[in-house]
Amino acid sequence: MTKAKNYWFTPLYITIATVLSLLLALLFFLTKNAVYFYKLNTKAEHYSKLALFDDLTGSCNRRCFESKINGFIEEYHLNQKSFSIALFDIDYFKKINDTYGHDTGDEVLRLFSQACEALCTFDDHFARLGGDEFVMLLANTNAIEAELRLNYLLNTIRNIEISINEQHVKVTSSIGVTEVNNTIFDSCKLLNKADEALYEAKRLGRNQVSISI
Repeated sequence: MTKAKNYWFTPLYITIATVLSLLLALLFFLTKNAVYFYKLNTKAEHYSKLALFDDLTGSCNRRCFESKINGFIEEYHLNQKSFSIALFDIDYFKKINDTYGHDTGDEVLRLFSQACEALCTFDDHFARLGGDEFVMLLANTNAIEAELRLNYLLNTIRNIEISINEQHVKVTSSIGVTEVNNTIFDSCKLLNKADEALYEAKRLGRNQVSISI
């Protein structure tokens, strides 16, 4: 190769090498950013889920429930779409915790939630309000219809059994039910009526459904 040709090829190689280096640097930068934003998005989804779902049971939490019930009440007054609400307590849950430990109590909460979630239709919603207090919104269902469905659920709950140290932990629940009507415009009034029914279920011996209309 002549000296003139060498003169032209050397800058060309340098230019190509420089361009390739820049492209590799750009590719590295884009890949690094893609990984960073993927992790950021994953964390955002995780914290968003924590904000609306109970970490132990995976069910909706109180914040999620409040959003749902307000929507249900608004829909009722706009389109007369009836619904019922059920409040749940796990009978003698504190005794289960004290006797068998919190790990067993947590397992009871998880199995209880699974049984209740299984009863829900696509339009229903089930949530853990805290401790052993749960709530269910039953769409397009009056209190009498809700009572029938929930009595079926009670049979499922009664079949929950946890074996620990050769002992068998059985689970039952008390449930209070009420339905929306034209006088109810906020969730507090509806929850208070369901709570009255729940108190009555406990007064009558627990392990049953009680209605307040």
